[in-house]
Amino acid sequence: WNLNPLNNDTWSFYYNGLNWLYSHLWGIDVKGHSPERMFDIITQYNEHINSDSPNKMAWFDHATSDRLSIFTVISLHPCMKMATTHFQSMIQELIVRHVDKIIQFKESENWMDSNHGVFHALALMNASNLDFLKESRPSTEQDGISYLSDTLLNILSLKEHFSLEQSAYY
Repeated sequence: WNLNPLNNDTWSFYYNGLNWLYSHLWGIDVKGHSPERMFDIITQYNEHINSDSPNKMAWFDHATSDRLSIFTVISLHPCMKMATTHFQSMIQELIVRHVDKIIQFKESENWMDSNHGVFHALALMNASNLDFLKESRPSTEQDGISYLSDTLLNILSLKEHFSLEQSAYY
């Protein structure tokens, strides 16, 4: 998980964000691949971030919100019916840990004036669709909505119709 062929933090954060797991979902959906390899990758990543020395970009805020989103998608995907109960429990624990981390980001207010706050909020809102989170963390949806609202009010000038953050692309 410390792979970084370009010696570049941006490359490392995208690698650790695990968005590339969407390609595994495509293989499952389109090619009929087994989800076992994807489950193994997530299990290995879980071991990595719970180790004594995870990659410095593992808990980078953007990587964290990206992972929460992909873990949410995987949890809602029909392939989870093929997962062991141990894996299902592990991914739920991962999701709760990521939700808690993003709530910490929200409470710190460090990203209230950047596009990263938007990514965090959307990840919370996505995760709030999971039944187990509705029960264990019922405030997740409202946390995401309020985080999104606060962030957008800080990065957009509604009076001048202008992005104060200059990241309209995001």
